[in-house]
Amino acid sequence: MASDPTVVLLICADRDSATRLAAAIQPRGHRVIAAPFGPTALGKAHGADLIIIDRVEGAADAVGAVSRIKGAPDLASIPMLAIAQGDDVEERIRLLEAGADDVVSRPVDPLELQLRIDTLLVRLPEAPVEESPSPSMALVPRPETTRTGPGVLAFLSAKGGAGTTTAAVNVAVALARSGRSVAIIDLHLTFGSVALHLDVVPRFSVVEAVRDDQALDDPEALRAYATMRDNLAIFSAPLTPDQADMVTAEHVRRLLAVAGSTFDVTVVDGGSGFNERTVTIAGMADKVAILATPEIPALRAVRSLTTALAEYEHDDGRYVHVLNHVFPADMLMRDEVRAALGGVELQELPYAQTVYHKAVVTGVPVVLGAPRSEPAEKLVKLAGVMMGEVSLDAADSARRLRLSGLLRRG
Repeated sequence: MASDPTVVLLICADRDSATRLAAAIQPRGHRVIAAPFGPTALGKAHGADLIIIDRVEGAADAVGAVSRIKGAPDLASIPMLAIAQGDDVEERIRLLEAGADDVVSRPVDPLELQLRIDTLLVRLPEAPVEESPSPSMALVPRPETTRTGPGVLAFLSAKGGAGTTTAAVNVAVALARSGRSVAIIDLHLTFGSVALHLDVVPRFSVVEAVRDDQALDDPEALRAYATMRDNLAIFSAPLTPDQADMVTAEHVRRLLAVAGSTFDVTVVDGGSGFNERTVTIAGMADKVAILATPEIPALRAVRSLTTALAEYEHDDGRYVHVLNHVFPADMLMRDEVRAALGGVELQELPYAQTVYHKAVVTGVPVVLGAPRSEPAEKLVKLAGVMMGEVSLDAADSARRLRLSGLLRRG
């Protein structure tokens, strides 16, 4: 039986504008309810999955409308997208400070609007399962091994939609093609999609692996739970979201310890959010890529994430900041992003919707399906940076970088 459509409440005083926006939203399968700001709209907000605020007339303005809705305890948790009426940075900041979860500016591009809505809705189911780490929680020390290079590479983000899965999958595939034995572990436990990106149907997931105490100690027992694709061992996320809580931080610690001793490289898709598992992943990893999109809420979240992680250890150079250009036109320039993140060096993934979309639909990662494209070059370079084979500030093209055979076919 098909699930009920997502309900989007569109608050707009201009009927023509509301009609155009609804026409851009409805093809995604959402049910759109439009109303001007007032008692009717506030009443309908209780049944909405997402609220979009556009034009507001009368005594209140859009900032006041955002503040009033987000100030209501029974409405505060509903994600909200505000539409700024111009390209004024101050207006966008006021809307964000009032409580909007994201802001787009006029003129509104329909594709960008759909992507922003999708991003907000993807974040929504994760909140109930994210747990705040206890004050006594400490980063788990990385195990000593005889490896000559990084063995565990983690990909994290502060908010959903930043592209941890795309980055993790392509880095894992690039490294596997260089002749290394590589595992990718999907610890985006609620809605992980590594298996989808690689077009495999797993027989087991990490839930079955961590339930087997022998698999958390014995490399050969662990291998039995992997789905193989070429030289890549895939450990899938739970098959249903309700199984996420079956994987504890202690399970994660033991899983990464045995995987790190079994494979040359273990790539972890840690997804988004911050809980005890996140801290454990960060503590066990030799390198941690933190992905963000060039928008104010995402950058604020990244600063919060890195600040939180810093409470458990000093930043010893293991973090790699990755800016993912998921929108056709960025609100913030590169220098503004760097400044917002404290002046860190940035690795960047270019906007290329068609390339990424085709990769997911076909199950052929970008580095395989479009190896000469700019996204593939940037992803291969990211693999080199994560392995310590390319410096953070390297400016050469991936074609010219000698990544120790990273581009060789396996």
